[in-house]
This record gives sequence, structure tokens and C-alpha cells, in this order.
Amino acid sequence: MNSNQDINDSIASYPNGDALLEHLLEDQNESWYRYWINYLKPLIPFSAAMILADEKGEGQFSLVELWPDKEEQADQLKEAAFEALHQKKAVISSLDESNCVAALPLIHNGRVISVVALVMPILKQEQMAQILARLEWNSGWLELRLLKRSDGSRESLLQRQQVILDGFLSVLEYQKFEAAALAFCNFACREMHCERTVLAYVENGVVRIAGQSDSNEYSERINSTQLSKNAMLESVEQLESVSWPAREDREQVNRAHRQLCEYVHQSCALSVPLLEREFCYGVVLFERPAGQPFIKEDRLRAESLANVVGLALEQKRQAQLPLYKLIFNSIRSKLEKLIMPGYLGRKVMFLVSIFALLFLSIKEGEYNLAADAVLEGVEIRSVVVPYDGFLERALVRAGDQLELNTLVATLDTRELRLERIKWLSEQKQAQRQYEDALS
Repeated sequence: MNSNQDINDSIASYPNGDALLEHLLEDQNESWYRYWINYLKPLIPFSAAMILADEKGEGQFSLVELWPDKEEQADQLKEAAFEALHQKKAVISSLDESNCVAALPLIHNGRVISVVALVMPILKQEQMAQILARLEWNSGWLELRLLKRSDGSRESLLQRQQVILDGFLSVLEYQKFEAAALAFCNFACREMHCERTVLAYVENGVVRIAGQSDSNEYSERINSTQLSKNAMLESVEQLESVSWPAREDREQVNRAHRQLCEYVHQSCALSVPLLEREFCYGVVLFERPAGQPFIKEDRLRAESLANVVGLALEQKRQAQLPLYKLIFNSIRSKLEKLIMPGYLGRKVMFLVSIFALLFLSIKEGEYNLAADAVLEGVEIRSVVVPYDGFLERALVRAGDQLELNTLVATLDTRELRLERIKWLSEQKQAQRQYEDALS
């Protein structure tokens, strides 16, 4: 109770205390963090301050405030802040003989959402604990702001998702691409609060308009068609959204957008390329009346709607192309991926296939195929022996080449030799009989 009374007394004694509280209640103020530091000055003794915050609720911390602006002790403050972020507890480290750095993490539902680091005089342990408790108590303002911004980011995300879903339903309702493109342009024109929405596709570096929202006023502006193509081509060549009035956070070439807006009475224009990986296949142009520029949230919503629903439109468009165009587009897409940066795996597989094809075309080898076969001679001749007998041995085989007077085989002559011996014995017997008769 005493601490609260001291805080209330300090606020009451601070100059323009009511005005300061009004600034703290305006959570959309860009200088909110500086007002909060001014709010802490009469409550806590410090000479420098640094605030790290996760404003989007994505776990990415950024420096949102540094006081004074040119603080020589910024490195010590950042080091202490990241140490407190890592440990999820208050960290105190000495800076010099009379000063120290105190960093306090702000935790919500077990997650750190902000870290406050202060350069303070060295005090007793009890006084330091009291000051950290006072800092934690007053961090409720900071927590409230961050939670509101986080809820606002979630609400914006839900709204973008709802717009994308409604856009899908408006496109899927039609089978023909022309009708679906017209429905998408009308839906996008209505949701983005535009006067005209134009859908175009890129073919061989040329922007061709596929559909635009219904507008009798624009149907009479013939020259605006070419100006619209030039503006959309700027977005295609830069592969990012281009707008007029120009964006403050990024420098872009937007001369064609400016010419288009000047022609249609100082309107506002935004071109969103339709990208598939690094390939741009189309672009959507949004036009608004003067005085209604496209802010960051509008640009994010337009990019989400165009790129997500644009894929469904592209599928319908591709489905209605002739067969020869589908084959040609497929081959061209494969060749472009081989030439474009990236796709390392595809390039390696292509080179390996080429080398394998060349190797198999040049290298000679043998291939054996197992199968039943019969070998027959073209000309068949028989060698007939004039008398019966048996072969003793064959000196050649089928298929051998023979010369004249080559011995082919020998016969078994055992019976013939026996018969010869028989006849020789009978010859000698007859010879003796002849000699006996002569004597």
C-alpha cells in the first residue's frame, strides 16, 4: 500500500501528469515507449534505458526504444537485456564504481514479451529489490500495450484468412476461367475498397489483361489500358508489390504507377505480382480514389488474396489451354528451371543423365542371352563307307574347316585283320597243296 501511495504521489507531482497518462492510454502512438520512460522517471532513479519488445508475438525481439538516443552504454544495456531474456529472470551487473545495469524480463503465460534494461546507481540490496518490484508493477502498461498489439495482429490475420476463404469460394463457383477471373476482380475490388481491379497474365514478357472489375467509368478510358499494363509490368520486373504514392520503407521504380494515377485524376495504385517460387506468371492491379493510399495492412491483405486465390485461377487457366500449349509450357518450364539460379538437384540429375547416355552410346560390351537353339548346316553332305564297320576315332568335329586329303576318321579294323589272317592261312594251305601236286 505504501508503494502504491508513493507511486500516486510521484505521478501527481510530475509535470503534466494527466497528459502523460492520456498518451499512455493511446497505445497506437508511435512515441508510446518514450512516454512510458518519462512515466518511469519520477518513480525509478535511472540515467539510461533500453526496451526490447516482441510486438508481433512471433518470438522476434527488436529494439523499440533507447533513451537517451545516443547512449554510450547501449552495448552494456543490450548485453544485459539479452541475458535476462535468455535466463527469464532479472539480471543485475556492475557498470562502474557507482552505476549498474538492471534488466527485467516481462513474462506473460510463460513467454517473454519484453525486456527493460536500466542504468541505475548502485544501491543496497533491499532498495534494489524495491525498485525492481516497482518496475515490475509499472510494466503493466507495457504488457497491456503489447497484448493489445498482439491481439490486433491476430485479428488482422484472421480477417486476411477470411478474405482469402471468401475469395476461394467466389472463384471455385465457376468452371470457366473467364467467369472466375471476372468474379475474382469484382470480389477483390469490393473487399479492398477499390474503384477498379485488373487481373493480367505474363506471356513471353508481355502483360495480357485477362479480366477487370465492372466499371462503366473506366470502360471509356482507352488510354488507361496501356498505362495499366506499364504499371503492372513494373511490378513483374521487380518481382514485388509496387504502389503509388510511394512506400516510405522501400525505394522502388514506380514511374508507370505515377503516370497511371495522374491520368485517372490523382488516384492510388498498387500492383501485386503473382509468384510461384521465383516465377511470375501474373499480376493484379488495384486502384483507389485519391486520398486513400494503400497502407501496410492493405498491402499485406492484397498480397495474400492475390497470391493464394491466384493459384486457383492459374489452374483453371491452364486447364483450358490446348494440348500442344500444355506440352510446350511444360517443356519450357523444365528448361527454365535448368537455366535459372537454384534447383541444384535438378541440374545435377540432368548432367548425370547426359553423361550416362553418352557413356552407354559409346561404350561397347557383350551381352549374353540364355535360350534354347538348334544349329543346322546350310549344306549337309554324307561320307559313306563302302562296307560295314565301326569308327575307331574321329579326328575332326562338326564345323571344322578341312583341306584336301585331310584324315577325317579311322575305322575299327579288328574284324578285318582277323579275316585277313584267316585268308592268309588258307592261302598258305592252298600253296602247300599246289606244291604237293606238282611234286
